[in-house]
Amino acid sequence: MAKLHPKVVKEIQKCQADFLYFCRHLKIVDKSGNLIPFRPNPAQVRYIEAVEKNPWLYVLKARQLGLTTVIAARNFWKALLLPNHRVLVMAHTHEA
Repeated sequence: MAKLHPKVVKEIQKCQADFLYFCRHLKIVDKSGNLIPFRPNPAQVRYIEAVEKNPWLYVLKARQLGLTTVIAARNFWKALLLPNHRVLVMAHTHEA
């Protein structure tokens, strides 16, 4: 296996330690179909802060706050960078 450059290792460690820092490297598709940088909005940041305090958080929310996006990003972060972490995504219908 090839050795990673020390700068790459340092960047991975930063991303692994800080989810908001990791988010700076993500891109999402907006409602118009454009690929844009993911910049968490205030509701998303509030969710991140709350889930860091209590990982068994349940969310009762209004629509269109972007929480599905931030939850998917956090699941991706955990599955990608945290050893032995698995993610399961379920929906109430096949289409969803």
